[in-house]
Amino acid sequence: MNSIETSKKVHNRLLFKAWWILNWQINIPKPPKQHQLICLAAALIGVLICGCQPKLQKGYGRATGLQHTGSINGTVVFHEMVEAGNRKVHRYSQFSPRWEKYQTVYWMPDAFKVPDENIIDKIEIWLTNRSNRTLVYVCRDYDATLQYWESLKENETDADKVDQLSRFYIDAASNYFNVRNILEKKSAPWYEIQEHTYTKASQLSGKLVEDIDTSDADVRYASLPFPGDDLQSGTFGDFDVEVLMSVDSYPFVYRLTGSKIGRSQIIVVGNASFLLNFPLVNATNRKLASSLIDCVSENEYPDDNVLFIESDDLGLQISEMDSRDKASQWNWITRKPMRYIVPNLLICFILLCFVYFPIFGRPRRIKQTSTSNFRDHVDALGQLIGKSKSSTIPRSWIEEYRRRTTKNRATTINQPETKTKQDNKTI
Repeated sequence: MNSIETSKKVHNRLLFKAWWILNWQINIPKPPKQHQLICLAAALIGVLICGCQPKLQKGYGRATGLQHTGSINGTVVFHEMVEAGNRKVHRYSQFSPRWEKYQTVYWMPDAFKVPDENIIDKIEIWLTNRSNRTLVYVCRDYDATLQYWESLKENETDADKVDQLSRFYIDAASNYFNVRNILEKKSAPWYEIQEHTYTKASQLSGKLVEDIDTSDADVRYASLPFPGDDLQSGTFGDFDVEVLMSVDSYPFVYRLTGSKIGRSQIIVVGNASFLLNFPLVNATNRKLASSLIDCVSENEYPDDNVLFIESDDLGLQISEMDSRDKASQWNWITRKPMRYIVPNLLICFILLCFVYFPIFGRPRRIKQTSTSNFRDHVDALGQLIGKSKSSTIPRSWIEEYRRRTTKNRATTINQPETKTKQDNKTI
């Protein structure tokens, strides 16, 4: 299958992301008491130089955001597998008229509760508005954190670290089951949740696993989305049911069609245990994900864009307007190509500010002045007199100047007459 071949391109990147996270989680044993101060000082220096140890990211069902990009529960790798099939992936967090541009929508809700009836009605209307549309709905009942700590514990030989990893696993399991057990409503028009013991599937069968060796597959489940009790009839409410993959003889992935949604389809997946970042480290899981993508693409047009819905734990919100209609006047900055151009322009503007508007002014070459100019001395003397704020000293200087100049003038006038008298005597 084409998507299986293209999924190999992201294999190395996936392994790097997953195991990079794994290798950071093994803590260093506590040093002896006599060396605690030395170890503490070394740790502080290491933190100052290298920064803090990265935390395990566990954000669910998204490919963007600080807690989702490198998350073991994220969908970055699955998005790349969809894009590898010459499809352009878009992401959105609300139900709005923007959906009308898309034929295929993937929805991996972060909320354990079933979707509201209002949301289900609007999605079914969207499916009927155009033929050959597909909604892939992935139930929430899975957390890769349990599988993550379990895999670390299995590969660890040090007894102390095994105990520590066991505590991490117990804490993660406690949080997971506490959250999922508060559910009250466990049925929806598309499925009915049936509780099971948390386990790893031992047998896979169905259309999605044809020509795939599933002996190494790692699919986990704690509940299953049964499409009704009577599976032999092939119907569930107003829908016709086609089981695409079963785990341990229970339906896990199935297709819903019928007059209620026109010529479109809904594909329900029991959980994301073969679609999230960490489970996709498994090569067989990647083949299952590729098979699901191929099954969905059978109903697509060649140039279809794919929409991923990234809703939070509060559920999918409804917006009656397109986000562009209610966007602020600055929202154009976030769209292509301006979201690439504007940051570069801002950087250039900041650099220009540093060059032309520094704190102490722009550096400039000062013109050198001559130190032998008598006018400069007169100006300096005038400034000095002005700062003295006294008229006595300047007056005395002026009188002294007049006295000397008068005396010099009288001497100059008398000198020629004396010389004439001496010359006459000589004659």
